[in-house]
Amino acid sequence: MRLTGRPANREGGRPADWGRKSTCAQQSLTGKGNGVRRMNPKKYEYRKNVCGITILCEVIPMGKDFTVCVWDDRCGHVGSAVLSVARPSLTGEGISTTTSVLNRPGHKDEEVARHLAETVAAHMDCAVVCTCGIHLDGITPEQIREILDACRGLEGDILEDLQRERM
Repeated sequence: MRLTGRPANREGGRPADWGRKSTCAQQSLTGKGNGVRRMNPKKYEYRKNVCGITILCEVIPMGKDFTVCVWDDRCGHVGSAVLSVARPSLTGEGISTTTSVLNRPGHKDEEVARHLAETVAAHMDCAVVCTCGIHLDGITPEQIREILDACRGLEGDILEDLQRERM
């Protein structure tokens, strides 16, 4: 059974193009040996300490687009995944986004993921996927506000780094 989506060679083994270099500049490494492709894109890392936990954030460029991952250092998980795509505003002024959300039942991570995905997508005029999973046992409404504020505080640093990179 082939799971790669690429044509197998005539001997029925690995795909015929497995060891060739990709034509995409973003995928410059080859699948030598065991066929594993590795990419080392530049990534941006951020940390915020709040409510006794450390919130971690990684932003990975993917061509013109970005993947953003947000989690805590103790019990990180995927609670919400958000895709935001930049588009011209329906008012005719500026850039807006169209957003799709997948939430894990019982999780409230959407607000963080949606905010970061929409903000980065609109400012960078691209598509952004943001996953978020922050857990704090017995969290209070005040702690939720503190975590949301800390995560919103990441956006300035993220946008500054990404815009500087595009210059």
